[in-house]
Amino acid sequence: MNPVRCSEVVGAVESYSAQFDRVFQQVREKVGGTATFEGMREPLYQSYSLLQDDVEVSDLYSIRITTDSVLGCYSVMGSVHQVFKPVADAFVDHLALTVSPFNQKLQTKVWVGNDMVRIILQTREGKALSDQGVLALLREEKSSVSIQRLSHECLGWDIHNATEIAEDVLEFEAVVSHALFQETITIYTPDWNA
Repeated sequence: MNPVRCSEVVGAVESYSAQFDRVFQQVREKVGGTATFEGMREPLYQSYSLLQDDVEVSDLYSIRITTDSVLGCYSVMGSVHQVFKPVADAFVDHLALTVSPFNQKLQTKVWVGNDMVRIILQTREGKALSDQGVLALLREEKSSVSIQRLSHECLGWDIHNATEIAEDVLEFEAVVSHALFQETITIYTPDWNA
């Protein structure tokens, strides 16, 4: 809608791209191992929104490292913090202190020379859940135990409480629906139809 502003944002983001590529290669070479490394950049509109809030262009980029296990995530994080100087108060542990089953990760910021970079570590399963949501379980044909575990993590005790409160199937559905859909999300199409 604003081609001038759009080209400014694209220019700012792309101008840092070559510098990020150098930082990415340096991290991958020095940390190495069997982990998978992926450079990530915020989508254009998200980049625009963040730049409006005076966020540095470097904060639009991050390195995602994927390992086979939770122990692998902690091990690689230790290597990252040994090789590169960590930024104070930038470490977040959503593996041990899980907020959501769809957001299981370790996150830190480190100095790579004069560049600060955000590093995200996830297990392969955590990455799949983050990227694909519940479909990751269905695509991998996970067992019903895995699906029940995820349901319990998402709903907590709501299902158990609903079975205690509800007297029939319709009441059970109403209680669970309330727990799942407490907030209404309205989505508009391009012609403003809800």
